[in-house]
Amino acid sequence: MAARTTLAEVGEHDGAVLFDIGASAATIDALVMVSDPELTETLRGAQGERLVGTHHPALMALVAASPPRLFRSALVAISVTQPIATEETPHGPHTHLLPDLIDGSTHDRRITVPHGWLPTLTMHIPDDDADFPTLTERFGLAAMASNR
Repeated sequence: MAARTTLAEVGEHDGAVLFDIGASAATIDALVMVSDPELTETLRGAQGERLVGTHHPALMALVAASPPRLFRSALVAISVTQPIATEETPHGPHTHLLPDLIDGSTHDRRITVPHGWLPTLTMHIPDDDADFPTLTERFGLAAMASNR
């Protein structure tokens, strides 16, 4: 992955302009898919600047517009379309690109990863999620469920 530390326009996806927000993660690219022309120009004007962990006006514009987010790893690309929450954590798929959660580490420190390895996918499923057994069966993740 690119591990960018600053905002960069990186292409297009489904008719939207893709911007890497510069999360500086070694295992994923954190992108936003922007269709709004005004937001696109705001972000283009802030390319090369650090957004994560700041109160940059471009970051504030991103939060207000709440465009779809796209997270790409070596294994999967996941799109999150739920609006960006600013007060209360929503139920369902959502993003937490907060400076205290993005600190240059590759994974939650509570997860054991052998030295020299990098995680490629981590799922955080609440204990009370009734759909979890269905997901594990559908995607053949029974071993993961047993480690829950």
